[in-house]
Amino acid sequence: MSMFDLSGDAFIEEVASLEPDQMTPRDALDQIYRLVSRARKLRCE
Repeated sequence: MSMFDLSGDAFIEEVASLEPDQMTPRDALDQIYRLVSRARKLRCE
């Protein structure tokens, strides 16, 4: 399994592993932005 799996399933699993009950909406947006930014960066390499 690739450490940098960018499939939709990997993205969903990572989002699901977050703790939404302990997050503010701002925290959630920051996490999603970080994941999307990382995925874009890896695709461009």
